[in-house]
Amino acid sequence: MREIKKIQSHHLNEMVTIEQQAYTARQAETYDDIDQIVEKYQKEVDKENNIHYYGAFEHDKLVGSMKLYDFKMNVFGHFLPLGGLGSVAVDLLHKKEKVAKDIVTYFLNHYDEQDYSLTALYPFRPDFYYKMGFGYGTKKDQYKVVPDAFPDFGNKQDLTYLTEEIHKRS
Repeated sequence: MREIKKIQSHHLNEMVTIEQQAYTARQAETYDDIDQIVEKYQKEVDKENNIHYYGAFEHDKLVGSMKLYDFKMNVFGHFLPLGGLGSVAVDLLHKKEKVAKDIVTYFLNHYDEQDYSLTALYPFRPDFYYKMGFGYGTKKDQYKVVPDAFPDFGNKQDLTYLTEEIHKRS
């Protein structure tokens, strides 16, 4: 029987191992790298913040994990609570056993029980989440400009950092 519950400190090493198998682009190269990730997660588990670690367990063995995020989102000038899902990872030996589906279902029920009206995720594969009932969002364009792309006017007298005060004036 599969149970989803909060991950305790003694499961963090297993969680990192599962994430490393699932997200090979972020592969740790040494045991020290893994220890650093576990240490970082331990600090997040110890403090009260908006990130919560959950795992799918079968017979007390971690077979999948996720991070839940508590956010507030501005909806037409009103800040509403929003539940976020990230870092869904499944043990390689438990793929195709609907572990990820159980994790996502738990995520939705978790925030529904807390009366959150909104949930969001950044899908690693949109088609995977689409099969679970999620829709596609609007297109997001992201532009990055390297500093040398700006012209050199010979002086910097009119340059300044944008602050909230300056933004309000404009």
